[in-house]
Parts: sequence; structure tokens; C-alpha cells
Amino acid sequence: MKKTLVFIAMSFVTIAVCYGGAIYWDSATFVHGGGNIFFLEIQEPTHGISANADIEVTTLPNQAILKNNLKDYQLSYGILLLQVEYNTLIDYDLFVNSSDPFFNTYAPSGERISQTDVQIPLYETVYLAFSMSGWLGWVEITYDDTGIHLGRNAMDMTWSGIYAGTGIVVPEPSAALLALSGFSLLLLRRRCRK
Repeated sequence: MKKTLVFIAMSFVTIAVCYGGAIYWDSATFVHGGGNIFFLEIQEPTHGISANADIEVTTLPNQAILKNNLKDYQLSYGILLLQVEYNTLIDYDLFVNSSDPFFNTYAPSGERISQTDVQIPLYETVYLAFSMSGWLGWVEITYDDTGIHLGRNAMDMTWSGIYAGTGIVVPEPSAALLALSGFSLLLLRRRCRK
């Protein structure tokens, strides 16, 4: 009985830990489109959903400036990009409360060009949070002597939230309940032992 109780408790805890962290790494690509235009493509792996951000890059001696280059055309899936700091929680509230996004295909076409520019100082990194048809994630972009580069990037596969620049996701309530039930069983076993 005791061994069975411990096995069940540890199973709950293990499932909760594994289920609570579904991240898809390298969900974005950065492709040079000619001249000073780059395409940031974000792809969700399980359903094949993808969206592109058309970005104009101006490089100066001490910084690179990213501008929204979206023209009036239709996309199959919308995308919203915001500049965030490292370790910022990226969830739906972040996008709902943002009044000045960098890139927004959800806005009416007349409002798309007036979005905020992103400035990247030389040898530094910026983080862009994205929301693409409900999927949340972040991309890391750096600027150095050789140009602009896409670094690490990740997408939260649980839709619960992710911290920029990290692989830490907000656990789903079901994962937290599994862990809690597992820990309660372990405490119950310990109490029964005494």
C-alpha cells in the first residue's frame, strides 16, 4: 500500500512537471528580402500556422533601427509584435494593455505604418514578444559589426504565458493541480508513517 501511494504521488508530480513546460524552440526565422528588408517568419509546428512580419532595417554606426514595413495586403494569420525587456511575462494581458506595438497586422491598414520603431544599440540584444493567432512567444534580435541577427526564440505551446529570453512557461492550472495532488499524497504518506 505504501509503495503504491508513493508511486502514484511521484507519477502525479512527474506528469505535472513535464506537462507544465511545453515550449517550441526556434519557431522563428529571419530572412533577408533584398535591400534593407527582412522577413521575420514565425511558425507554429503542430498546425502549420505561420505569419510574416515585413521589417525595414536601417543600420547606423551605433545602432540598428527596425521599422514596420507592412503595406496594405492580406495575411492568412495575424501577428502582433511588442518590444519587451528580458524576463517580461508574455501573456494575453501584455498585448491587450499595449497601446504602442511595433508591428500589428490586426490594426486597420491606415494605422499599421505609425507603429513604434525598435532601436538596437550596437552589440546589444532586444526581445520582441509575439502573439500569432493566439500563440505566444519571443524572439531575440542582436546587432553587431556584421549586421542584424536572429538569436534564440521560443513559443509557448500551452497558451498560458512565457517569460522573454527564457524557457520558463507559466504552468497551466491542471499541471499545478497534478503537482499539488502528488505532494498531498506524499505528505499523507509521511503523516501515516508517524
